[in-house]
Amino acid sequence: MDNTSLYRVTQAGGVELLGRLVHGPGTYEHRLVPELDIPGWMMGLEGNGHFHDLPFFFEDLFPQGWLGTCVAQGAAKLQSWSTTRRLDFVTTEGFDLPGDLLVGERSREAFGCWRPEPISADPDALDEVAEQALDSCPFGIPGPLSLVGGAKPKFSAYVGGRWVIVKPTPLSNRRVCDLLRAEHLALDTLAAAGVAAAESHIHETEGYLHFETVRFDRAGTRGRLPVISLRAVDMEYAGVGHGWAATLNALRQEALVTDEAVATGRLLHWFGMLIENTDMHSGNLSLVPRGDGRFDLAPAYDMLPMRYVLFSGDLTNPPRLRIPARDDEDGQWERAVRLAHRFWTRVESEPRISADFRALAANRALALEQVMATDAEDNVFSPGEQG
Repeated sequence: MDNTSLYRVTQAGGVELLGRLVHGPGTYEHRLVPELDIPGWMMGLEGNGHFHDLPFFFEDLFPQGWLGTCVAQGAAKLQSWSTTRRLDFVTTEGFDLPGDLLVGERSREAFGCWRPEPISADPDALDEVAEQALDSCPFGIPGPLSLVGGAKPKFSAYVGGRWVIVKPTPLSNRRVCDLLRAEHLALDTLAAAGVAAAESHIHETEGYLHFETVRFDRAGTRGRLPVISLRAVDMEYAGVGHGWAATLNALRQEALVTDEAVATGRLLHWFGMLIENTDMHSGNLSLVPRGDGRFDLAPAYDMLPMRYVLFSGDLTNPPRLRIPARDDEDGQWERAVRLAHRFWTRVESEPRISADFRALAANRALALEQVMATDAEDNVFSPGEQG
């Protein structure tokens, strides 16, 4: 029976031994033995650190999305990797994973030797890194890439004294450029309304548009902060499998998330539907551990009208906007309608977005105005709330 050390990186960049994962045959193949006061949620549903497979919080550490394809280098699908192969990856290559965990001695040693290579805040410096990333995959991983998920090309970099994730796209790809500008406006609209959302920026060079979000799992040069996907927690504790609102509500029944997290999750669910985000899977919403054993929501990210990433129809005459059924439980539905209307109005007014996508935005803003006008007559919206 062998074991694997589990470490966490502190906010100050130090390393602490959390515990050891003991591997062996039997009903439970893996057992987490604490060294520190490990949060209760990490010990699993039964509370004893016993897992039939690797612990659920490893789920976010495995290669996935576009970068996962790079890692696989055209080999078998990542989903078919054995437990041994996945564990081998995170223990040998996992010194720059999402969140604050390091798995195994080699990852700890690699992190100890690692120093980030800052990239100039000059947007033109991003072009070289973007070209390296786009040209290298799927034949290898260049240095600045971090194993963050997502289906689109991206890289992690230390720019201007902070860690960011950058999604680059050639300016010739007009639809993706429109969507990345829309993503920036969606996050900014949420933040302006007091909803936690990843800070984002748009940088445009002669050849590329770079969409940049500040990482909320990094602190300073080498510090890290804990974060875990809704998917991973759901796998262990609820098993709902789909739907942000439904999953969060189920986790609340297990006393694992706050009431505020559930309410905000409902808001993001409705807002995402109304801006036609068809990619709201449970890996696109994350949780931040609290000291009391529960979770808050991490800042929102990947919030954009994904319905149109492959849409080949006429955006000036789009399909009807799908308005979800009105929900009066806690006012989040009405708030989401207002915020979605604000978002589409901002997209319509953004001159750097293409004319046909702005026409789509005008259509959507008008549809939401009609919803608000109708419901105002039924006293759903208060006077003055339709902006």
